[in-house]
Amino acid sequence: MLFRSKGSTGNYTVTFTNAFADANYCAAINCDYNGNSFSVNAKTFTTTNCLVQTVLRDLSNYEDHSIVNLAIFR
Repeated sequence: MLFRSKGSTGNYTVTFTNAFADANYCAAINCDYNGNSFSVNAKTFTTTNCLVQTVLRDLSNYEDHSIVNLAIFR
């Protein structure tokens, strides 16, 4: 099970109910299209959480989205 908490604009922390033994996993992410070109990034992988960011394609600013999906593969 995952829990998501909203940080600052475009930043989402996903916390795992049970910690992984290590941080050797990957994330597949997508989000809704709101008319702007954007990029979705996963970073700061730890055994207990990861940070997901939605940012404008030109990297000028972070942007909130109403739907952000995340799948973890280990």
